[in-house]
Amino acid sequence: MLRAIGIVGGVLLLAVAQATEYRTTVHGDVTIEMPVTEYVPAPIDKTELVAMVSRLRELYAAAMGVRGQYPYPQSVEGIRACVTKYGYVRDEARSIREQALKIARVGYRVKLSMAAGDLFACAYCGGSGKSCPEVLPALDAVEAMLAEEP
Repeated sequence: MLRAIGIVGGVLLLAVAQATEYRTTVHGDVTIEMPVTEYVPAPIDKTELVAMVSRLRELYAAAMGVRGQYPYPQSVEGIRACVTKYGYVRDEARSIREQALKIARVGYRVKLSMAAGDLFACAYCGGSGKSCPEVLPALDAVEAMLAEEP
């Protein structure tokens, strides 16, 4: 038996369905039966997420050192000295951003990758630090989401 399995771009998808329970919807003289599905969120590793947030907070504190010790604009020599001392912040922020992009749940993936990306830009020795204020609210949002997890 053909059953509706979804609508994509206004096109009704039909397939031979093997579900055990179906929801029936009637639209005029058309009856559509769709399999009943339950939303199951992708698994997460809370320990890993907490560690990422914690490390991003530590790196943020270091990035604030960049902003305090090497104010914008600065000379080429100042940028070189800054990169020597704080270059690891950008490297680790980039690494965490790449790690965050592999998280299965979209909410965590988006917030952590944005926080890490903003931190990457914030710690840029030749930059103005305009992205720095965006880091902590994103990390706070992730912590709030984690607090709601069972």
